Amino acid sequence: MITALFALACASSPTDTSGDTSADTGDTADTGTDTADVLAAELVDARADWDACGLESYTFVLQYQCFCPAEMTGPATITVEAGAVVAATYVGNGEPVDESFTIRDVPALFGLVGDAIGRPADQITVTWDATCGYPTAAYFDYEIDADDEELGFTVTALGGG
Repeated sequence: MITALFALACASSPTDTSGDTSADTGDTADTGTDTADVLAAELVDARADWDACGLESYTFVLQYQCFCPAEMTGPATITVEAGAVVAATYVGNGEPVDESFTIRDVPALFGLVGDAIGRPADQITVTWDATCGYPTAAYFDYEIDADDEELGFTVTALGGG
């Protein structure tokens, strides 16, 4: 897996590229433009890897991390057939997810990462699957100085169906 951590700071911050780039893309703090460009390029590459895997039918477990009620966080098993979500059930009891749980397929998760880049979020952490490129974990802190607006998610147990 490849992990990238980007802290988008104020314009007066220097660039720090001292992270170990042998296993990941490093840690970067800068004005935001260069960092967002790097992460946007990673997103493009990850989407290309996803497309190359050719999964149109698959299942995975999605869990959100947020300051939210439990019914909104999951974990939930998402089933996608021919590119469309056909089922979303809670892992613990097999019941359909509550209407407050945001059901996303993998392309929508890429969109969520893209949205955080475009805002830009103050902090974005993404771990990409090394084979198929989908985000296995992501965390967005949209405003460092604000409480309870952070959002994260994990994707586990992705398999073709």
